Amino acid sequence: MCCVYLPNSFNLLDVLFAACVQGYKVYYSLNADLPLSRWFVLSVDNAQLTTVSNLITNRTYAISVLAYTALGDGPMSWPPVLVMTQQGGKAVCQVTL
Repeated sequence: MCCVYLPNSFNLLDVLFAACVQGYKVYYSLNADLPLSRWFVLSVDNAQLTTVSNLITNRTYAISVLAYTALGDGPMSWPPVLVMTQQGGKAVCQVTL
């Protein structure tokens, strides 16, 4: 949700709530010290859960997320969350947005 503030007089302000987030970008990397331009990016339409697949097992990934709107990208979550994949089954990481 986002807010649009609309002044309607000298001492009143209307607040309009609108779902303006169009989607999310999930950035992930095995090396958090790399520049973001070298991280993998998964673009997600306006969903609350996504799965990052084809990860290497028993490795630690750095994950950061940002939301974007028609006006552009919002701030990125920082510092990144560190997640270690586990052996057995598919190597996936579920990210709640």
